[in-house]
Amino acid sequence: MNKRLFFMTVLVFSLLFQGCTQNNETNDSQTKLQTISMKTSHPYDQSISVKAINLIKEVDGIQQAVSVNTDQDLLVAFKVNHFKRFQRQKIEANTKKILEKHFKDYQVTTSNDLKIFIETEKLAKEQDKQNKKKFKKKVKKIIQLSKEQA
Repeated sequence: MNKRLFFMTVLVFSLLFQGCTQNNETNDSQTKLQTISMKTSHPYDQSISVKAINLIKEVDGIQQAVSVNTDQDLLVAFKVNHFKRFQRQKIEANTKKILEKHFKDYQVTTSNDLKIFIETEKLAKEQDKQNKKKFKKKVKKIIQLSKEQA
């Protein structure tokens, strides 16, 4: 009887600890800011986008961000942490204010919309396959889409 009780206790605790460690790893990976790495062979120099992402890393509530830029426009899309979802507009306004302060030569567009994030991420991954004219046209299209949904 004691062996059976001991075995059941060990089994319950091992399952409990295993479940807790998997949950912690998932939470840690969700809260870290993930960025799309930019290559240097793009139609436009993406160092501005990388700087923009590094600036908004410090904004509380941003989970993941992606950014692209042309010679005049800077487009930053991000996902907000689940627990900060009711503060999305405040976070977006704060982010836009920070970026406009640092990038005065660019027309800054920020969005926390998931569709805009997905489109921007897709464009960031396809940058090296496009020429300047097509790339600029797609950036303008995404910016227009973000203004329509607002």
